[in-house]
Amino acid sequence: MNYIKLIQTILVVGCFSLVGCSNKNKINQISSEVKTLDTKFNKISNDVDNMHSDIQNAKNNAVRANQRLDNQITNYRK
Repeated sequence: MNYIKLIQTILVVGCFSLVGCSNKNKINQISSEVKTLDTKFNKISNDVDNMHSDIQNAKNNAVRANQRLDNQITNYRK
């Protein structure tokens, strides 16, 4: 009787150990995926920040070009 309980206890502990390892591997995998996504998010965030400065430069160039065109038109009419 004690021998059977000992074997059952060993099997239960073994199963819980395997489940724990499986969960630990899954947690490590998810943690790795989160780190990868965080890296990608930071890259995209930096790209967006760079695009903001490019967009501002394009707006400034468009304003200057429109001012030059306006000056040419007013000079032509006079």
